[in-house]
Amino acid sequence: MTDEQNEAAVKAQVDAHFGPKTPPPPREKVPEDKIDHFIRMARKPAPKAIDSDYERQIRKAHRARLQKESSSSSSQAAAKKSGKTVPQLGEQAVQSIPPLVVPTHASTGAGQLVITDEHRRQAEELGITVGQLLEIEPMSPLREEDIKRKYVRGEPLVKPEDVEKLSTRMYELHQWYMQITKTSNRESLMVKVKEEDYFHETALSIEYTELFQLFNQDALDKSIVSCYCL
Repeated sequence: MTDEQNEAAVKAQVDAHFGPKTPPPPREKVPEDKIDHFIRMARKPAPKAIDSDYERQIRKAHRARLQKESSSSSSQAAAKKSGKTVPQLGEQAVQSIPPLVVPTHASTGAGQLVITDEHRRQAEELGITVGQLLEIEPMSPLREEDIKRKYVRGEPLVKPEDVEKLSTRMYELHQWYMQITKTSNRESLMVKVKEEDYFHETALSIEYTELFQLFNQDALDKSIVSCYCL
């Protein structure tokens, strides 16, 4: 190849490199709805709402009631399918246990008393004997655990064996009470109500005795009811 040919080839390459180029094809326009879709997908998802302890307890009680009704309906359906029915109280053709006849006054024989299934049922519900129900036998003396519990500062607000059965928030409040009574001489808890929760800021005093009533589902003072309402 001669020098002229080389120069011509170089000139052609330079012209091709620095000369006008073919414009690129137009970019495809992405629809607005697709852009919005990918923007939404790139955003951090909103935090999942967590139910309060009160809502969880309500749902738990509702599920237990539905399960009880379902089992009761299943039992009734099975009884109908088998063609057998369970006679209710007072409808039995033959008593399972014959009435027991006992003298009301053993020494004099001045009358007799018939003990029926209804007496047995009442005695079982009250946790006493039939004789105690009919005042034939003396009542058993009250045991210490049968006496209604009273508030004692520093002691558990519920029976010790029931502490672990408390719901989460009630357990945390109970643990706070047990700790504060050991480290402080205070007899009440101050509760602050924020302005956004009420028309103005205010403070309520909750005595520890009222916490005892709350844990034992006893009479509630208006201050605890106010806290619940606010």
